Amino acid sequence: KYSREVYVNQMRSFIGAADGNAKHREIVDIYNSYLPHPRGHKLTMNDAWCAATVSASAIAVGYTAIYPIECSCTQMMKIAQSMGIWQENDAYVPKPADLILYDWEDDGKGDCTGQPNHVGAVETVSNGKITVIEGNYDGKCQRRVITVNYRYIRGFICPKYNEQPQPTPEPTPTPPTPTIYVVQKGDTLTKIAKDFNTTVDA
Repeated sequence: KYSREVYVNQMRSFIGAADGNAKHREIVDIYNSYLPHPRGHKLTMNDAWCAATVSASAIAVGYTAIYPIECSCTQMMKIAQSMGIWQENDAYVPKPADLILYDWEDDGKGDCTGQPNHVGAVETVSNGKITVIEGNYDGKCQRRVITVNYRYIRGFICPKYNEQPQPTPEPTPTPPTPTIYVVQKGDTLTKIAKDFNTTVDA
């Protein structure tokens, strides 16, 4: 039912959004189409829109069952924790379509436990580098490349793509039980085949 590539492609479609332009308006409108509005807040063009961007992507592709829908990074983290999809380990290696939350106030000492203040969606992971698509990154939707265990990572949201129902395999057909017939005086192959609704060759 769910595909990481579908979600990532939707995020790619938002690249180029910038404060006040048509793509930014599209993100806001998609986010506001989700009812009721989370915490009753209707997003405006003046609001921070990083969390709204990753949420709008989930709304657009119909994945709201596996993503927390929010325009607040802190609330998004809390919902993810309640859904059992929060990964606290900063050194975790994410998968495409996972979300990364940042805390720009992290002092780099121990595990960051502060409030997240930015979020983006993982596009690719390769050779220890993570490419992230982020809304409201310097007022635009654009890519950021970071390393695994990047200092400012607050944690990850890992939607349960791998827990969706898989197609039920077809049952292995049971071979037919052979019919044993004792040939009687006067039988012909044609007569036997006709009696058993088969062919002489069979």
